[in-house]
Amino acid sequence: MKYKSITSVCAALSTFFAVAFISAPDVFTFNMFPNAEGLALEVGIVKRYMMAAMALMGAVMILGVREVSDAKSQRSILLALGVGFTIPCATLIALVVSHSIPLQVVPVVATGFAATMCYRAVFRLETRDMVFSGHG
Repeated sequence: MKYKSITSVCAALSTFFAVAFISAPDVFTFNMFPNAEGLALEVGIVKRYMMAAMALMGAVMILGVREVSDAKSQRSILLALGVGFTIPCATLIALVVSHSIPLQVVPVVATGFAATMCYRAVFRLETRDMVFSGHG
């Protein structure tokens, strides 16, 4: 997969999470904390709005680096994206063990997929495959 395609998928994924958090913050809060009510529910909803803003900020930054053309910079960006998507994936899995929060399958799979896609591009693809071709 080419660099521009990978960064587009990562930006789209971040945008998807932002839109999901904005459209149904209460659903996401109840999914993680089924007994939330009152102030706890309000705090959870506000946190979902903040998470949406951060995800959208990430998507905009990812879109900003789609046009990078030298292979060394592309590798650095893809490694950073891989680590960036690994963090929420690992955190969601750790929360299941440490706080008995239900496993959030879709976010774990989506962030795990994005991280794997980025790592694969960094460590397995030839430099010539990563260079920007203009056709994504």
